Amino acid sequence: MSEYLSKQRLIKARKSGTYSRLLQRYRKRWKLALSTNLVSAIRNWSTEFHISQAAIKSLAGILNTHMNSNLPADARTIMKTPRNINITEMSNNGSYWHQGLENCLAKALEQLDRPLSISLNINIDGLPVHKSSTKNFWPILCKIHEYPGIPPMAVGIYYGTSKPKSATEFLTPFIDELLGILETGVIVNGHSVSVRIRCFICDSPARSFIKGVINFNGKHGCLKCTTKGKYSHTANTVVFSQTNAAARTDEKFRNKEYPEHQRSDTPLVRLPIDMIEDIIVSDALHLLELGVMRRLLNGWRTGSMTKRAKWSSTEKAEISEFLVKLRFPKEIHRRMRSLEFVSLWKGLEYRNFLNYVGLVLLKDHLPEKHYQHFLVLFCAVRISSTEAYKKLLPVAKDLFVDFIQDYKNLYGIDYLTSNVHNLSHVVDEVCRFGSLPTLSAYPFENYLHSIKKMLHAGPLPLNQIANRLTELINSQTPITLKTAFQANERSVRSVEKTETKVTVTLTDFVVNTNFEDKWMLTQDLSIICFKDIVKDCFSWKMAGNALLNKFDFFVKPFKSSFIHIYAASAEKHNFSKQNAYGIESILCKLVAIKRKKEIVFIPLIHTLNQENS
Repeated sequence: MSEYLSKQRLIKARKSGTYSRLLQRYRKRWKLALSTNLVSAIRNWSTEFHISQAAIKSLAGILNTHMNSNLPADARTIMKTPRNINITEMSNNGSYWHQGLENCLAKALEQLDRPLSISLNINIDGLPVHKSSTKNFWPILCKIHEYPGIPPMAVGIYYGTSKPKSATEFLTPFIDELLGILETGVIVNGHSVSVRIRCFICDSPARSFIKGVINFNGKHGCLKCTTKGKYSHTANTVVFSQTNAAARTDEKFRNKEYPEHQRSDTPLVRLPIDMIEDIIVSDALHLLELGVMRRLLNGWRTGSMTKRAKWSSTEKAEISEFLVKLRFPKEIHRRMRSLEFVSLWKGLEYRNFLNYVGLVLLKDHLPEKHYQHFLVLFCAVRISSTEAYKKLLPVAKDLFVDFIQDYKNLYGIDYLTSNVHNLSHVVDEVCRFGSLPTLSAYPFENYLHSIKKMLHAGPLPLNQIANRLTELINSQTPITLKTAFQANERSVRSVEKTETKVTVTLTDFVVNTNFEDKWMLTQDLSIICFKDIVKDCFSWKMAGNALLNKFDFFVKPFKSSFIHIYAASAEKHNFSKQNAYGIESILCKLVAIKRKKEIVFIPLIHTLNQENS
């Protein structure tokens, strides 16, 4: 209350006899301010933890009774629930809610420095409402490429018993609004921000639906080239053995010159995009992790693709033990589960296996030819996953082609599915758009999961989701530059020291004295074992010892040191004397995995310093 009443005003009120009335007036104002802050806090809390409106109403009643809080009695008032939700009926008993792209962008950008332009990644995918129901949502999500910290935004959502009957009917409200925004920009704080489409990131069924082409497993199903598949009765799917077919073109697609590929009109032709190049197939989640890597792992586990690489019961037990005991750095949040649960593995587990674990584990559990074949895939994916290796992209393209050709020799032509074929198109898309992480569906998948959490038991699921998303926009904490951007310059954010442990948090990783978090690679390619951090004048220095006995872990398809992968003896560590290393001298953090008498060091891919690697 002191912030409202100055000392001079109180003295004046006492002299004039209006003190009591003035005090009462400002007590009300102070109480209103407290109530407003509490309402805002409850709104943010309930949005974050998906609290039901019945629970919010009950909480407000308790606080009003026992704390004299003067909160609104109705949860809808607290949450700023909209009075009306505009739901449009669509064919096939479907319905659609359009939140609006301009509304989403204006809210997301309002607290940021004035951006001149932004580009959008667009995702469209199906989301089952319940496991035991045929009802599903089809959200249209957009994400601003230049601001990785800003989550995806739901522009519109379809709800029905199946996917939308017509892509044109479903996408028209979105495309109509998007065309206007592409032409005039979006107004943020009185200034116009230009907007362009970067790419569409969807899984295979959604890509086929929005483009109006045959399914990915059709004989003419490749979105990128004119290869013709053949049906395999062994694998019960269409296989694609050709890697050098003529590329499809935007002009021919728009002129409908692919009659065996195109089956219906698509509203996407109204947009200023390349209908071939800008609808990508290189989403690592669906192509690599839930696609190629899962197929290979299940093939080795069951022997379904070849008996020569089938794991015995003893091998599966050894592999499972290795996986369960494995400890990752703090940045890799999901631990590995045993092969017993491989059918339940998430995309992240397959990603960690492909990017880190398989390189080490499979060396002892695959025939040499099959292991070398996996190494070809590993190296191609690693090169494509960071800007640090962009000069090696021509090598990666050759490696992907080699992998496809050897796949046929090792596992048979019957397993050259559309996922394996699409590997031949990965490098072209990486050259056009950037590294694989910038083409990932992970942010969209995570957001879809959060949408599903908003749904409570009861009728009108689409209305529920529309209300919750509107409340979310109303209660959203303003996005700052700090959270919107990913810092380009590495710096120390915090230092924590105890008697037994030192922990340093940097902008892109954490380092401490635990085995799994203490390894770094410097710009001069020294492997450093972290010991401490010290302040040198005005800058921080990492204190540690350099490992002197490192060597290449593999030499084919090229030396592993070309992509900063090394091995060292696990028994006899030969270290230099302790030195201090500036933050700017650190190239990346290393994932350390023990194998027999070795330790294998693999760069934590997102920490590679792109400018100096």
